[in-house]
Amino acid sequence: MTSTHDGSLTTDLTTPAKTGAKNNVCTLDNGALFYTRHLSLSKPDGDLLIRPFSFELKAGEHLMIAGPSGCGKSTILRASHGLWPWSSGETGVNKGTSKLIIAQKPHLPLISLKGIVCYPRVSDEFNDASVAEALNKAGLGQLIPGMNDRNKDGSHWERLSGGEKQRISFARILLHRPSLLMLDEVTASLDVKAQDELYGALLDEMPQSAIISISHRQELAQYHNRHAVIENREFSFVSGGPSTPRRAPAPV
Repeated sequence: MTSTHDGSLTTDLTTPAKTGAKNNVCTLDNGALFYTRHLSLSKPDGDLLIRPFSFELKAGEHLMIAGPSGCGKSTILRASHGLWPWSSGETGVNKGTSKLIIAQKPHLPLISLKGIVCYPRVSDEFNDASVAEALNKAGLGQLIPGMNDRNKDGSHWERLSGGEKQRISFARILLHRPSLLMLDEVTASLDVKAQDELYGALLDEMPQSAIISISHRQELAQYHNRHAVIENREFSFVSGGPSTPRRAPAPV
């Protein structure tokens, strides 16, 4: 995971590729935070994954991308960060936009739990109260007493269930509050109730963030106001949910 010089955040991805689609950081006059322009993706063997497609995403827009396994959904996120050399076209992020990319399996570095939630920034940049609040909102309040225990690093927290690890990702999101959020199957290990609570928290806490969700779970459609599907190597927008994403009811 890296933190770029302009303050944008990325996570759970490898070293950027040197070729492929062009990735721009530029000033966008139309209010968009992110765009793709004639982006086309292929497999390493040259077989086409997705034909060229273009879209823009503005503040407060939440895009869900669905499609069968292997169709290239997650590859869109990799290409958007320069991590897929078998691509062409371009992607762009508005200058000054903070970005966070979260993969299905969260990255747990060998540091304290507070440090894990603060990553890729250092834990000294956040006070204990803000980290504890993020953990609590992510449903991990029981872990707060040990969050500064340096004897419990990432290897200790690897013992958590898959769902608890994904809750750590949500705590990281709620702490950093990026203006552009890219999520790749981040609720795959959670039940529907937990998924509703966490996506509801995102919408409540970050209403102006632009969100891209990669998921096969149709229950997530209600939290998005734009919907796209990848079928037969075509990326296309479809109707599939409310124009304004719903908010999950507050926990009782």
